[in-house]
Amino acid sequence: MGESATFGFLPIPRTITFDRGAAEPLPTLSSDIASVRHHLTHRDGHRYPPQIHDPAIHVFEPMGGQTERPAHLHKMPPSHVLRLDAPLAETSASFRLGDGAFLIQFIGLMSGYRLQFEHWWFDGRLPMFPRRWRFPLAGDLESRLLSDAYRAWRGWPSRERVRFTNLLYMHVRSATYEWDWERFAVNYVVLDGCYKMAFRLHFVPEIKRHRARLAGMLQAFGMPLHADAAKIVDFRNDLFHESLWDGGQPGAGSRTGPKYADYLSRINDRLLFALAGYSGPYLSSEWWGIGPAPI
Repeated sequence: MGESATFGFLPIPRTITFDRGAAEPLPTLSSDIASVRHHLTHRDGHRYPPQIHDPAIHVFEPMGGQTERPAHLHKMPPSHVLRLDAPLAETSASFRLGDGAFLIQFIGLMSGYRLQFEHWWFDGRLPMFPRRWRFPLAGDLESRLLSDAYRAWRGWPSRERVRFTNLLYMHVRSATYEWDWERFAVNYVVLDGCYKMAFRLHFVPEIKRHRARLAGMLQAFGMPLHADAAKIVDFRNDLFHESLWDGGQPGAGSRTGPKYADYLSRINDRLLFALAGYSGPYLSSEWWGIGPAPI
């Protein structure tokens, strides 16, 4: 009945427990953390894809002599083993595609690290530092949040379980993008998915207009409304419908674009916790603030 799988890379050398199991650090984790931070982490705090050597393919005329490029996909060492002592909720999927996927992605939400099962691939850069939008989680609070979220997830229809796991994955993955407009676009995809979850789970009614959707979700989950919420939707409309970013060309630089990309990330962070059953002070804190909020 039990299931287990190793995953990483989570540089937190302690056990994370929940009602039906635990994520336990591997014996080599402390030395692996030191190795990853010393040998694989850039000075900006990210692990970037390694350079790879591509052999020549004698099909087309070579376009140049350069034979190295950053890897499109790369792997990380495992850090923890996830153990589940209960039957799977996703009986039609394997552990790694169902319950296990949700559990490691929710741990990723709580910690701010991108996580994947051992021998599976990452794309793009990986932050090697925790997210600073809220105070760190540990102990009983961390265990309770994961237990409550897993209990809620198990009670949802299969399609909502898959959607929510993907939203967790995409939310944490949004840190991969270095341009503010790219990060904003992916974050708005997550926001749309959060609305679909909120509607399917009967937190909000069907709402057609995006401005009203965002306001409706903020109200439904006890999150404060702010004038910049409307501005987020304006940025979305310009980018999605006119390829405009802050009135100009995406990638040309913006003074206010990074702010709205970060606002959207903070809103999504709160919405994902709320959808999983959380109702604490993090939701009512100012999502437009720059400092960490209590949870």
